[in-house]
Amino acid sequence: MDQMRSGRPYGVILCATRFTPTCNAAVEIALGIARRFGSRLVLMHVAERRAAAPEASRRLEALAARVPDLAIETAIAYGEPGHAVARTALHEHVDLVVVGKARSSGALVQLSMEEVLARTTPCFVLTIDIGDTLAGAMAHLENTLKTELHCLVCAKESAARICRSCSTRITAEAMGHKHRIDKAASTGR
Repeated sequence: MDQMRSGRPYGVILCATRFTPTCNAAVEIALGIARRFGSRLVLMHVAERRAAAPEASRRLEALAARVPDLAIETAIAYGEPGHAVARTALHEHVDLVVVGKARSSGALVQLSMEEVLARTTPCFVLTIDIGDTLAGAMAHLENTLKTELHCLVCAKESAARICRSCSTRITAEAMGHKHRIDKAASTGR
């Protein structure tokens, strides 16, 4: 098996929940995967407003207390769910994100959380639906570990979604662009 960012397959797993039945299924599968790989698990919820955070925190802690044999941390974030989960995944050096399959909101233009995560997270995203099993998820992960990953920018083989070379180039270009804008603003051009 390939080594992930933590040094072993799925050393750090992030599971985001909205406390729905689908998310509950995702939590159960994330717990099973964490147990299988001896992973650290981060359970998180993205709160719509700060007033909802204490209740969400209580619910996350209750989930974590159910399995004292696992290393589980809890986190509350705010903002657009997909981007909040992606930021947390990056900050926690996550190897695998597990989320429940989203249901259509009926929006005219919709970018699902899964799509946002697939485009922005530096790791694999596993989407779980009601009825999915741990055995099925593990088989899917085994197949994923066997496939080669490629950089989304240059298409060269890379363990990350964007290879280090492209990431460095993109950051340098963005910093150069910001510098030009700041310089133009300070000179009045």
